[in-house]
Amino acid sequence: MKKTAHPLTTAIAILTAILLGGGPARAQEKPIPGSGTLDAIGPGGKPLGACPLQHTDVAVEISGFVARVTVTQVFASRFTEPVEAIYTFPLSDRAAVDAMSMRTGERTIRGEIKRREEARRIYEAARNAGQVAALLDQERPNIFTQTLANLMPGATVEIRIEYVEPLVFRDGTFEFSFPTVVGPRFIPGAPTGHAGTGWAPDTTRVPDASRITPPVTPEGTRAGHDIAIAVDIDAGVPILDVVSPLHAIDVERPEANQARVRLRDQAEIPNRDFVLRYAVAGDEVRSGYLAHRDGEGEGYVTFVLLPPKRVTAETAAPKEMIFVIDRSGSQAGLPLEKAKETMRWILDHMNPNDTFQVVDFGNTANVLFPTPQPASPEMKRQARAHIDALEANGGTMMAEAVRTV
Repeated sequence: MKKTAHPLTTAIAILTAILLGGGPARAQEKPIPGSGTLDAIGPGGKPLGACPLQHTDVAVEISGFVARVTVTQVFASRFTEPVEAIYTFPLSDRAAVDAMSMRTGERTIRGEIKRREEARRIYEAARNAGQVAALLDQERPNIFTQTLANLMPGATVEIRIEYVEPLVFRDGTFEFSFPTVVGPRFIPGAPTGHAGTGWAPDTTRVPDASRITPPVTPEGTRAGHDIAIAVDIDAGVPILDVVSPLHAIDVERPEANQARVRLRDQAEIPNRDFVLRYAVAGDEVRSGYLAHRDGEGEGYVTFVLLPPKRVTAETAAPKEMIFVIDRSGSQAGLPLEKAKETMRWILDHMNPNDTFQVVDFGNTANVLFPTPQPASPEMKRQARAHIDALEANGGTMMAEAVRTV
């Protein structure tokens, strides 16, 4: 289990890697995003074609409810002069990118996290000085743009990106998802031009639309690269089942709490999200822990506590619920009707050992019961009758209602 980093805001989710050396800069000032390949740009911003993305390797380590993901992409230049290249790709919208490295030849460099404007200035200075440089921009929470400057003739470049993200937990099952394509997006507004090569023009509402709408690969055409995915799970509690609804996988179970998952087809075309689900919840509350110790003898422990897959009315903890309803004149019509509808639904789904109170307010606040009442059929009947009779009128004296609560 590896230590995780704090999520980065959009403003600073930029990683800049600069490698000294290389030939003269050949780039345009405004990059053009591509899809599935690096789009090479020559002198004067002239498109030269694609620097193919040869392979994507995804290594995932899941500890408890957190995934650490390492994405390695290998690109190759087929040109006879240094070029700048741009690649648009998706990542999870829950991802917090915390590391980036670039390897070309025998040299490996690591990126630094900078604010967007500073990262861009550093990258452009390195590019214009003829240095090999890489810039990772977060265009949207789930869309990133990778830009490489002065990619040398015939060179192979390996880009490695690391991020962490919490897993989705639903109905006793954890879910990990790795997006592989930038899907079509709704682009509102009037067209203003087409600075990029995306399928959508820039608009008054989405001025960078051509940066986030990479071309779609024609039906029946291979995207030109493949993907390998390996997931190592240490759940901290026994794993009941491991499935992938969209891909064929191979699963090994070294321990009851662990699973090793591999994408069966290592030449898989990345044309749909990779989704992995593993069930951990049983009929009772489950608990476990994960321990990590570094080389200096220090470490930490994560405790995992999972609710049962199904909670019955008998085992649910009693709840005291106080409902505050705004019946002021501004809530007339649909707002008040929706509030009533919501209240009826909640009353119908309360457990017998719950208690509740209803407070409504307009010019004054009104309390239905002297004290919170049990959610018995009779008390719920009285509450429904009171709610049904509410009418919108008066001011919004919210403070009095809050003090009453």
